[in-house]
Amino acid sequence: MSNSQAINIDNIISAEEFDDLKVSELRVLLVLSMFKPGKWMPLHELRGDTEKTSSFSRSVTKLVSKNWIATSKDPHDARNKLVRLTVKGRNKLKKQLKPETRVYQGSYQPTDIPYTTKRRYLTGLAALNLPSNEGTGDWHFIETFKGSHGRNPGPFFVAGDNYADTYSVFGSEGIEDQTKSLEEAGVISNTKLFAANHYRAMADMIFQRLHDGNGIDSYVVDDWFPEKKNKRKLASMLDKLEPVLRTDQMRDLRAWRSKNDLTAA
Repeated sequence: MSNSQAINIDNIISAEEFDDLKVSELRVLLVLSMFKPGKWMPLHELRGDTEKTSSFSRSVTKLVSKNWIATSKDPHDARNKLVRLTVKGRNKLKKQLKPETRVYQGSYQPTDIPYTTKRRYLTGLAALNLPSNEGTGDWHFIETFKGSHGRNPGPFFVAGDNYADTYSVFGSEGIEDQTKSLEEAGVISNTKLFAANHYRAMADMIFQRLHDGNGIDSYVVDDWFPEKKNKRKLASMLDKLEPVLRTDQMRDLRAWRSKNDLTAA
């Protein structure tokens, strides 16, 4: 079941003025409201796993006609569309949210646990602080996800949202459902959390820094991937990254790999 299908409309919305909308249409509005204002997301990610394409398309058309959502072509994939909540839609929804649940509406902060999907997943240093049976990653789970000593949780970054989108490079490799572990830790409830494993998170961090023109020398692989078998797995991810880099970026990456004993897998 998708995140959009898991939302309980009755617990969130006072729906008198929405009586002419279907539950599926309300869910579309709610999911979009979880993203920061103006943020586009792939339209296909809003459709529930069991929802018929024809029914979903009619729902989207209806919301567009009311100017509550807007659609646009995906510049990276002509077959797909992007969608976002309009100002009118955001204001309309805000009026109907029950006071105790208005955290859903326009409250995105880097210190909030973000809404994620299999395509828009938690990555970066926060993902490196998720527990792993391999003994890899960082060791600041509590500080990262709950905060400590007056420090807020986070920051949290989502691929394709406020962080680099590497899906065209790696696909779904290394993206995991971390819902159970975070629920057991008391971090989340009634929502799913998809996150990069440590190898995908590290590869995303490398790409982000190179893309921004920042150096990667500060990253020390031994701090997060102490064993040779771990380094081989990371090297395999980085092998896939090299073909999409510019010459200067590739040069920097190879120099860093050599320094950190990350020869080609």
